[in-house]
This record gives sequence, C-alpha cells and structure tokens, in this order.
Amino acid sequence: METLNVNSNVDIIEKCVYCGSIVKLSREEVNTAIYFCPQCHRENVAWDLRKGFFGDPEYKETSVTWLFLGLISGILSLFFVPPIFGIAGMFCGYRCLSKGFYFAGGLVILFSMVLMILGVTFGTYFFRSFL
Repeated sequence: METLNVNSNVDIIEKCVYCGSIVKLSREEVNTAIYFCPQCHRENVAWDLRKGFFGDPEYKETSVTWLFLGLISGILSLFFVPPIFGIAGMFCGYRCLSKGFYFAGGLVILFSMVLMILGVTFGTYFFRSFL
C-alpha cells in the first residue's frame, strides 16, 4: 500500500494494490484499516497511522523482550545444541512478528537461522577433527 498524502488536516489518498486507482479516504476509514476500492471492488488494508515502523506501541515492551531472547538464543545456537537454540530463536522472532514488530522479528528469524546453520557446520567440522 502506497501512501501518497499524510497531512493531518486533510483526507488520506491511497493507491489500490490491485488496480492502481487512487482512493481518497477519511480518517475514520484509515482507523478501521480496511477499505474497498471503488474501481475493482476489492478489499484493501490501509496504512494504519497509529502504528509505527516497529509495530504497535501497546506491545512494545513484550516485543523487545522476545527480541532479546531471540538474539540470545541465536548466539547460543552457534555454540551449544544448534537445533534447539536455533528453533527457540526463530520462535522468539515469530512472537515479535505476531506482536507487529515486523522488521526486527524478521531479522531475529534470519539471524537465528544463519547462526543455527553455522553452529551445525562448525560442530560437525570440530567433531570430525577430533576423530
């Protein structure tokens, strides 16, 4: 969804994702976060102005907790039992995603996956070097 105009005293102008037509929305329609395009009659989701880039402020405290738990689990998966700690880190990233912390949650999932793969690779290499 592309927001074209975001002045506080005028209506919001958005672009339909499906047909590309420009739709003028009132503040009430933006707050409900769903509108229908008058051209193609498909349901669109409006950019919710109450949420920031990192998610809903209501869940920020719990999201930050899941974020740090995910980062710690990802780092631990490099050294100790990579599948367990890697999956735990990915779960923490998923919890961040579910709370609206999209960017950071995606990074935690990616970080945990990469460190889990590196942990398995290094563990296999070091185990074979001792045999």
